[in-house]
Amino acid sequence: MFGCHAFYHIDDNLRTSKLNEKAVSGIYVGHLENSTSVLNFNTTTSKVVHHGHVQFIEDVDRYGKVVAQHKAPPTPLLDTSDQPELLTLPVNFTDCQSVPAFARVTGHAVYYDGEHERLGLVKVVTPESPGGVWVYFHALLHEDSQSNAAVKMIQYLVAHSAICNMNNFHPIFAQVEVKPKGKNARDKPNETAFIVSADSKDKNGYQVGYIAQRELGCQDVLVGQVVFPPILTAIHSPGPERAACHSGSTVPVVPTRQLSVTSLAEQAAIASVLEFCSVSAVSPSARTYSNYVEPRNYQHSQTFADAEQWEAATQSEVQSFIDMGVINPCNYNEIPPDMYVVDSRMIYKLKLNKDGTIDKYKARLVCRGFTQVYGENYDETYAPVTQLVTVRIVIALCLHFRLVPHHLDVKTAFLNSTLKHEVYVKLPKGVTLAGKMYGKAIKSIYGWKQAGHDWHQLQETCILGFDSRIRKSEVDPCLYIIVEGDFVALISTHVDDYIVASTEDAWYQRFLKAFSARFEVNDLGVLDHILQMSIEWQPFYKSVSISQHRYILETAEKYNLENIRPQQTPMEKGLQLTPALVCDTSLPYRNIIGALLWIARASRPDILYAVIYLAKFASCHDSQHFKAAKRVLRYLVTTADYKLTYHQQPKSEKLKIVTYSDSDGRAITLTGNRFQDQLCF
Repeated sequence: MFGCHAFYHIDDNLRTSKLNEKAVSGIYVGHLENSTSVLNFNTTTSKVVHHGHVQFIEDVDRYGKVVAQHKAPPTPLLDTSDQPELLTLPVNFTDCQSVPAFARVTGHAVYYDGEHERLGLVKVVTPESPGGVWVYFHALLHEDSQSNAAVKMIQYLVAHSAICNMNNFHPIFAQVEVKPKGKNARDKPNETAFIVSADSKDKNGYQVGYIAQRELGCQDVLVGQVVFPPILTAIHSPGPERAACHSGSTVPVVPTRQLSVTSLAEQAAIASVLEFCSVSAVSPSARTYSNYVEPRNYQHSQTFADAEQWEAATQSEVQSFIDMGVINPCNYNEIPPDMYVVDSRMIYKLKLNKDGTIDKYKARLVCRGFTQVYGENYDETYAPVTQLVTVRIVIALCLHFRLVPHHLDVKTAFLNSTLKHEVYVKLPKGVTLAGKMYGKAIKSIYGWKQAGHDWHQLQETCILGFDSRIRKSEVDPCLYIIVEGDFVALISTHVDDYIVASTEDAWYQRFLKAFSARFEVNDLGVLDHILQMSIEWQPFYKSVSISQHRYILETAEKYNLENIRPQQTPMEKGLQLTPALVCDTSLPYRNIIGALLWIARASRPDILYAVIYLAKFASCHDSQHFKAAKRVLRYLVTTADYKLTYHQQPKSEKLKIVTYSDSDGRAITLTGNRFQDQLCF
């Protein structure tokens, strides 16, 4: 908001002491044209400066008046002459023309000189300076520098994007294309380059360093020659094709057509980046794709390096609509004038296995059901899903009765149920059925308010109709059981995921055949992962363990807590928090509590009390509550390998529920005279 208080960050490399201020106070007065840099008015010096990393505090009543009471400079010169923090070069800086040999890039920053020019700086590890030395960015790209300098810079920026996906120094360090000029310019291809410096007073050009054509050196080019990528191309996107690398591992091969790669040097650079993304320099575990960002829509998916895989997933979804007769294609003029047309969009998801490797590319056509009208195009919406405790009980029963739990998945489940109302759909842009963009919905589509309800009713009818002995649980409506003498069968459903187990393999094969005749079913084998839980069965089913190692690390990585100090307890002893007077909505407190609740309910009861206690402050939290929530997550990272294990008991013993309680059930005071007993079942 214009006029709000803004603190712009001082890069750590430009601070001479750790006790110096980390930010400079200013007032937000706009954005720099053709840039993501923010313009800030310093009320002390009455100067306007720009920066890429800014924290806003919107207090219009106070700071709006401050802006009005100060006389602004006649022109926004972006003067930094009174900002000594931004004019200080790093202590270990070397002004060299080129960098003949170096091992890797370890840092980057921007230096503001006294003439309003912003110069890129990079920190490199050289044989002479193993601790790292700062040099100008244009020196790194000099033709006399190491031949793969641009490749190593790209590697560093890709690794850095996993921590911060925003270029705080834009346009410096931006990878762009430079249009040629002069005669026959249209017949010449664009050259890829880095922007190495920019003049705040000169709005007409940049200085660029070329990536492939190193002999061109660093040149000043006009703004009109520079082409910024409209969408960030996912050059580190995974693909199914693989190529062997020198380390013996495999890396994805990116189709060069989507990346517009025109030279062998660029291909080598991209291959090195992909290899870099697959080794421990970015991720020490198999979580290579945990930070992968899926396409927002169909057009966005076509800009990805793995566009062919997303296109195949899209066509597979469209083919499912055709094969199952979900939509009857039509033209817009064929739709009755009194009928409301519901929009739709494509949702893309990269499905991973329990070890973090790619399972499949998944595309889903989803309707915007929030535009539906009750009574006109939908009525019943209730659709139950199984509880996490039910899944654990089914796993424990399989262990006790020596059952083999099979994992089934129904493809495009919602598309099987017939729609009871007359609804017309507009297909997403770029997606057609028989060359038409509109259609009448014959069956339920993902996103309909009634889709879940209709699918649950249909699959329940099929399950109960398969065997007259099947009974639905009175506790969980998604659990179906048969107990008849020595014969036991269990069916647990969670939308389109099924756990099916029985004492007779022939009964399971008959069920699978009957279910597959009605729906398209994928038999995923013995249950090894479901609902973000990893299931490990010991030989001869002597025991089974449930863990969430990958999900815990992904959650920690999401909140930048993967490399932290170990924590041995989830909660501080005797912690007593009070509701915050002002809720700090800028903190992702509710998000982290939601993730912790899922982990606690699925496989980690040791954090359940701490999470429930912290969940009370979901609407009245501040930094103290957020700190306590992060402590729980730090504890989970420390103990990520912990597993919830069930051991097989003698078959002659009957199952029984045992309850444990602490010796003093009234030891923990919550609020006032209320107490909570500690029970474990």
